[in-house]
Amino acid sequence: MLWRARYETLILHDIPAPDWDIEDAEGHSLQTNDPSVLLVGRGIADLGDVERWRRLVWPHWSGYRRAIFVAYGAERDRILKATPPSRRHEVGFADRPLPVRLEGSDRVAAMVVHAGRAVVAMFGPPTESALETFTKTLARLRE
Repeated sequence: MLWRARYETLILHDIPAPDWDIEDAEGHSLQTNDPSVLLVGRGIADLGDVERWRRLVWPHWSGYRRAIFVAYGAERDRILKATPPSRRHEVGFADRPLPVRLEGSDRVAAMVVHAGRAVVAMFGPPTESALETFTKTLARLRE
């Protein structure tokens, strides 16, 4: 019998959006437009899951500010080296980690931010049900 870890995403609705000061790759202040799609990782080890989120939600987020925010600036150089130059405009560095600490689920997050709230926040790897909820939220905000 083959054992594998559970693969699930924690989905929260209408929570306060992170109050971050974010810098772009060049160190300039980065403002998120409203609404925004935020894909968040804690460090270089999370780029794989962040990239999976990006590829899955890419077709659904036209018209939204899109960025990958990495909470720990200590890995800034490594993250920039791992990011193609054509996508560095999507990378931002927050001044502090995610304000939510969830055991085992807090490494990667995807959220839709609108009017200072995370309308939906997904913690953990992307799953089919999480992606469905995420895309429905984006569609609802467009209405």
